[in-house]
Amino acid sequence: MTGKINKLFEGMSHSHSFVVTKEMMDGFLSISNDTNKLHTDEDFAKINKFDGVVVYGGLIIAQISCLIGVHLPGENSIWNGLRINFKSPLMVNTLAILKATITHVSEATSSVEIKFDVTSEDNIIASGSVGVTII
Repeated sequence: MTGKINKLFEGMSHSHSFVVTKEMMDGFLSISNDTNKLHTDEDFAKINKFDGVVVYGGLIIAQISCLIGVHLPGENSIWNGLRINFKSPLMVNTLAILKATITHVSEATSSVEIKFDVTSEDNIIASGSVGVTII
């Protein structure tokens, strides 16, 4: 979809699934230098009552970036705000689904508000909203 403001409407939605792999985790570690053992050491994560290594929140946010730049609204979009609440951990190699819906369109400011949820195995992983300007 190309992000032309007059083609966007409240209620328009998109969803896509994703899986964060160990390779993605290693790549994020390389660029972020986040060495928190919950994200890097399976034994440490399990001792702390997680089922395994916890996905970096930044990799979940990367899926929101993909949503905005590729799917909804798509091309010609500039992300201008994010509100996100992480509610449950996402484990590496676990299927997750990002669902998003446009909740407000402003032709005057050429912008939209999008609400989203990330779920996995009937758990809400994260929810929030993003503001996007269409250029």
